[in-house]
Amino acid sequence: EGWATNLDVQADQSIAAYTFVGCYFESATHSIVRRSIAPAGGHDTLGITFQACAMRNLSKLRDPNYPDVTPSDYMLDLSQIGGTVALINCWYDSAPDASDTINVGPQSKVIIVGSGNGRSPAFAGNTAAVSSYREGFAAINTAATSNPLIVNSPLADDPRALVLVSSSQPSDKPLVVQGVADQAERLTEWQNADGGPVAFVSSAGRMFSDSGTASTPAFGNAADTRTGMFFPAAGSVAWTVDGAMAMRLTSSGLVMGNRAIGDVADPIAPQDVATKSYVDSQIQAMRENSAE
Repeated sequence: EGWATNLDVQADQSIAAYTFVGCYFESATHSIVRRSIAPAGGHDTLGITFQACAMRNLSKLRDPNYPDVTPSDYMLDLSQIGGTVALINCWYDSAPDASDTINVGPQSKVIIVGSGNGRSPAFAGNTAAVSSYREGFAAINTAATSNPLIVNSPLADDPRALVLVSSSQPSDKPLVVQGVADQAERLTEWQNADGGPVAFVSSAGRMFSDSGTASTPAFGNAADTRTGMFFPAAGSVAWTVDGAMAMRLTSSGLVMGNRAIGDVADPIAPQDVATKSYVDSQIQAMRENSAE
């Protein structure tokens, strides 16, 4: 089985499908797949599948037997091809001077599944039309390879993310979780290493988190993680400032610092609070005194 040359799709083919299984492709002059002349009326539908194929494009070396040929930097040049090109468990030459780049056209889609020699081709052009699925990795609508699961081209890299979903336009909703009618279980749940829930969204969309502490509040500011709200005990909610509880609310009333705000019988201290009942009694006493 010798090496085949390149596949030059004819310009007059409006609908065509090609499947190659276990084939060897090597070209010293052109891209392995190309359409040298744009078809009239646009990039017509085309489907090409390569399965367990080997590919080597050496045209970058400028073969001396073809001095008049302009070398191609692309292993596959899909700039004039519409439709889907699928590469399943293919082998890509790793020689330093061999091109392993796929130029994705504006009406092309490329699907990569697995790799015969553990390498992934590079991409140019319309990289948002690339989807890649390899062992332990999946990329949808992007040629990025930095995360195990990527949807759309990342706006900023985060190599620590196992799943990275990016909007492609302002009107996108990057992630939607839907419940069925009469949803009973939680819509989402965050768990610790033991599988215990630390936060969740209920079936009704209510948000819950762990209790938190004065130094690590359950809800806070991303820029000031020691200030926020926490739940020190059942039936109570508290607010902390710089890691120290500043205010606590229970069914008995509100406590600020160490002083309770409640029904003080005779508020005479500087920080005592005058309740309505106390104020009413004092006003009534003033009226009685003035009447006398």
